[in-house]
Amino acid sequence: MHTFSIKEAIVFGWNKFWERPWFFIGTYLIIGIFNVNFQSRADETSPDVSSLAFVVLVFLAIGIAIIQMIIRMGEKRLLLNAYENTNSASIKDLWTPHPFWRFVGGQILYALIVVAGLILLIVPGIIWSLKYVFTPFIIMDRGVGPIDALKESSRITDGHKWQLFLFALALIGLNILGFLCLIVGVLVSAPVSALAMVYAYRTLQHRASEKASVPSTVSA
Repeated sequence: MHTFSIKEAIVFGWNKFWERPWFFIGTYLIIGIFNVNFQSRADETSPDVSSLAFVVLVFLAIGIAIIQMIIRMGEKRLLLNAYENTNSASIKDLWTPHPFWRFVGGQILYALIVVAGLILLIVPGIIWSLKYVFTPFIIMDRGVGPIDALKESSRITDGHKWQLFLFALALIGLNILGFLCLIVGVLVSAPVSALAMVYAYRTLQHRASEKASVPSTVSA
């Protein structure tokens, strides 16, 4: 069974990172700031404040959550661009609001599937998380809907679950090392891990059978 090399994926991410290290560090610093900001704003939405202030904070939290989701979409677009050509990736890629609802739908379905699997004695949750792991990449790459993206992720990961599990452990270990390097090492390990992930996606995509390929769509 053809699969991908974990070592080659991480080496690919490492080499890509060093082609534009400051660009990737800056990009993931921005992503990290928005993540922290979202959490802090969400924590502030407490009913202990006045009703008007509470409503304002709730809408503020929703707005930040939407921006955070768009940046998550943009991260996938940036990584796909960087895979093809590192210099074609731009900080502007982080603002990629299309296809917003398809991406949100994919994230929700993926989360529900994984949670349902975890309830079923954990192991199915792990398997399903690996089976559908490329759903967000597929939505941003092909513009398909959530269901088609889930089906396509299932197709390209078929027969590769064990390798993907070991790959996930390797990336977790890499990011733990990043945290141990005075935390700032995460600004290196995070983009390296993300670039390694897009390598795994493209490799398995290219090696999958074309028979059940999902057609691209251009409509919103």
